[in-house]
Amino acid sequence: MKKVIYVIGKNILILLRKPLTWLLLRNRERVEQYGTQVKNKTLSGMVLEFNFWHRIIFLPFFRRVQVLSSDISTIKSLNGPVVFVMKNRGQLEYHYFNYLFLKEKISPIHFANGCLTVHWLPFKKLWQHLVCRLDRFYKELKEDSVEEKTYLTELFQEGKNTLVNLSISRDYLFGLIKTNPIDALTPLTSIQSQIKQPIHVVTLQFHFDKHPGKTELSYFDLLFGEKSQPGAIRKILLFLMNYRRKPRVKFGKPINLQEYLNDKSNLSEDKQTESLFHVIEDDLRIEHARITGPKLRSKENFITEIMADEAFLESIHSHADRNNKKFVDCKNQVLRYLNEIGADVNYSYIHFAHITLRHVWEKIFNGLVVKHDQLNQVREVAGKNPIVLVPMHRSHIDYLLISDLFYEYNITFPYICAGINLNFWPVGKLIRKCGGFFIRRRFRGNYLYKESLYAYVKSLISKQHGLEFFIEGTRSRTGKQLKPKMGILSMVMRAYLEGACDDIYFVPIAVNYDHILEQREYQKETKGDEKKKENAGELFRVRKIFKRKYGKVYVEFAKPLSLKQYCADNKIKTAPIDTLKKEVAVFANHLTHRMTDVAIVTPISLASLAILSMNKKAFNFDQLEKRIHVLKDYLEHKEAVFSDLINYNESYAYHEAVKKLSGRGMLKEVESFEETFFSFDDRRRQDFDYYKNNIVHFYVLLTCFCKVVGQIPNQAKITVDELLKRFGILKNLFSHDFIFSEDEAIKNEFIEVIHYAVTKEFVAYDEKTQTITKSITEQNYSDFLTFYSLLDNFLESHLIALRYLKYNKVEASDAKSLTKDILVKAKPMYLRDDLAHPESLSRFNLESSYKVLADLGILNIQRKEGQRGVYSSNQDLEQINQWINSISQFLKVSPTIGGAPVSLIDSPEVVKESQDWQH
Repeated sequence: MKKVIYVIGKNILILLRKPLTWLLLRNRERVEQYGTQVKNKTLSGMVLEFNFWHRIIFLPFFRRVQVLSSDISTIKSLNGPVVFVMKNRGQLEYHYFNYLFLKEKISPIHFANGCLTVHWLPFKKLWQHLVCRLDRFYKELKEDSVEEKTYLTELFQEGKNTLVNLSISRDYLFGLIKTNPIDALTPLTSIQSQIKQPIHVVTLQFHFDKHPGKTELSYFDLLFGEKSQPGAIRKILLFLMNYRRKPRVKFGKPINLQEYLNDKSNLSEDKQTESLFHVIEDDLRIEHARITGPKLRSKENFITEIMADEAFLESIHSHADRNNKKFVDCKNQVLRYLNEIGADVNYSYIHFAHITLRHVWEKIFNGLVVKHDQLNQVREVAGKNPIVLVPMHRSHIDYLLISDLFYEYNITFPYICAGINLNFWPVGKLIRKCGGFFIRRRFRGNYLYKESLYAYVKSLISKQHGLEFFIEGTRSRTGKQLKPKMGILSMVMRAYLEGACDDIYFVPIAVNYDHILEQREYQKETKGDEKKKENAGELFRVRKIFKRKYGKVYVEFAKPLSLKQYCADNKIKTAPIDTLKKEVAVFANHLTHRMTDVAIVTPISLASLAILSMNKKAFNFDQLEKRIHVLKDYLEHKEAVFSDLINYNESYAYHEAVKKLSGRGMLKEVESFEETFFSFDDRRRQDFDYYKNNIVHFYVLLTCFCKVVGQIPNQAKITVDELLKRFGILKNLFSHDFIFSEDEAIKNEFIEVIHYAVTKEFVAYDEKTQTITKSITEQNYSDFLTFYSLLDNFLESHLIALRYLKYNKVEASDAKSLTKDILVKAKPMYLRDDLAHPESLSRFNLESSYKVLADLGILNIQRKEGQRGVYSSNQDLEQINQWINSISQFLKVSPTIGGAPVSLIDSPEVVKESQDWQH
């Protein structure tokens, strides 16, 4: 059709040559003057100035379109001609890119196939352009294809930019067009061989809507095109409907055409062009998927596909045969499980939630700190392969915050793994509509449920959907990182090993809050209260959080980790996942380490750690700041990430931290006739302990090193191997509180600790003999003791549990009942000041102690299907006393160094100890 119109127009101009020449072209001086003023030789080049009506109509809309600054920087850095490639480009998109290139001072496009731009010009320049164009037409009268190719060659030789539109066939009613998109790329390969400068090919997309299309097409889609490939009418509608939501533009990764053709030199020119087209098409598809994700499927569609899987049905059949059950009954049970699990995503709900949450964040937080370079790393791996987000879990806010961030920054939206406890009206439906799917807390022994959940996870991954789950399994009530749970992780790894996708990228995420919203709730649970069950009534209490500000939130993304590369490096091959339990556990620990390594050090957490480490009830600001600097020195050695405020102005950051702690009632400012100092009640130590635990993981190996060194006399020597052997005792005691590397890696980590200890002059180190000599002096003793005692509250928790077992027989007691009894009977120790660290009376610390004592054989644990473990003691008093003495030794330092607080030791000074525990 276009060809016919062109031929007719050409013949009319030829027919009218004489009158048009006499009217418009007879004044050659004026025509030549126009030629010097008109820079675009074609009708499709970008204009350098818009007319009045264009500015009035389009500019208000264009200002809202989002584009990544990193993309603009990449385009500006390219040398030589750039060919921008679009699919189904229309006037609206080209309008915007003309505006963007002028705004960002990018070299304009001088030619775009199948496009007119002269009508955007001011009238005066439009007239000049048409006169010059007519003059050239009469001078040359060549075929358009020949002229176009010749002109493109000239443009590329001059280093000018062009745009190629790949007109793809559209199979909807309005606009049925049949074209071969490869034809538009054919001139590029031949022109590149004629010029020396490399041509860069960059894909370009204009996203009217970040919501993915659906697998089931509606009549509207059939008539006006899908969202990913809209017709002219739908483009206008989408733009008008969504411009307030900030449409977005995405540039692809530049392709050096010269290098690309050299790599494909063994192919013919036609094959080279075809290969280039496939690369461009893949890049367009991946860039689109990075924003929208794969096409949206309904919950019913997912379930139907899962139930049609022959291998899955065979596993159900085998289970039915093994357990003498009817296949139909098992199949129906699986359908019920899948309906219980499945999400039912609706992007209208997601956008509504985004608008709501944006106002919530502004209301309750002072700022949300996110690093764009880290988000760009995540964006780079999204689209081509599914991404799995593995965040810390500190608050219910976590999953709202991270999902909302991905929606805000135009990265494919993840499906979120949520606990079944959140499936209550009306929250349950909202979570499902916003991408949440529900899992039960415990399903050990329930084969059908486990396989149903796995089938759902595998289906998500095979469809390239993103996934988000909390590897800790539950919120951390203590502020420290919990040991990872293997359930969902093993399912994701199993899906990969069974070929559900080519690769999966894991993204560990650290989330830190200046002030946790659930602080009061956690305080009560720490003291032994049961967790309140989530229900609709709790929603009415949410309004309380709007009465105050909760500081800043810091979200840090670790570098994405390729599961394919990890499996190759660690020689993990396809095998039944049940035989890879150790490998899954090691990978889980690896993810957790990456997560904690990027955790932000905030002024609140650093001040809280310093306050508890001083072991004083009153101190002035100078004392606090001095202790903070001691602790921060090691964090700098570990290359920890500090908050923006600490990096900007340290002293101000710590003053602000003290101010906030005072505002929350955790610190009390007291003025004496000499100075101003701060004090706090021992009952608030657990509040400080929460924020201390946000960063205490950085110090675990250093504290263990100091514990071992502290037990030997000054100037005594110890080998690294002996150090590691003694560390093994501490590793056992801390095994359920912290995550340690494998034995091979931990030696190297200890060598790093030794090097730091040498800089602090705690020890001297002979690398040849690998011998350490203790060299504590009066000058560095205070710093040594600071690091030495950072984990004493965890050791005191073990000691409390051991002393309870020494005088009380435990028979078939669950953790809840055991903790309740210990907390009641340990109260006299707190009142009598026998506890150096009252925060050791923590339900969660004690529950970790039970697991440690079970590992040591002091407690026996029995598990029944679907129930929590039941504990009983072995009443081996000799073993209990042995561990009491060992831990007591770690709670004090060698007398050759000097005095130090000694707490909870089994000594005559403890009056009527057995009576206290028994009553």
